[in-house]
Amino acid sequence: MNLHPFRQRQSAFTLVEIMVVCLIVGILSALSLAAISRIKEKTARSVIHNNLRQYYQAKEYYYAETGTTKASSIITLEREGYISKSLKDRLLGHASYESKMGWHYRIIFTPGMPTTAFQGRLVTGSVPTGEVIYYPAGEYNPQEVFRSALHP
Repeated sequence: MNLHPFRQRQSAFTLVEIMVVCLIVGILSALSLAAISRIKEKTARSVIHNNLRQYYQAKEYYYAETGTTKASSIITLEREGYISKSLKDRLLGHASYESKMGWHYRIIFTPGMPTTAFQGRLVTGSVPTGEVIYYPAGEYNPQEVFRSALHP
């Protein structure tokens, strides 16, 4: 005798179904994290190129107008009114987006040399440990660029 003739079958997810869904969600999140990191890197590069362009133009105006040929720094450009305080702060890495991603700008510049940003650590008197971005772009010898900026 059936005491519960209208008893319905309980429906629920099986353990296998839950594991498959978790696996799919994990794969999708891993793919999205990889895409986000590429987007962040492209954004940092875009910001770096823009900052280097502004920095280079200010540096060239400074040398053209003052006629000096000695090595100078970003602080000199800001003090003389060639760059804004906000650009100086970004170039010096005061909580800038690109510095949080490991990029740094060379703060000392010389006439005729490109402005540069590098990723990683710079050992004094040698080539930086990471990649270097130049403005204007071109084939430069990093050893020559960084030694001349460090030892005018």
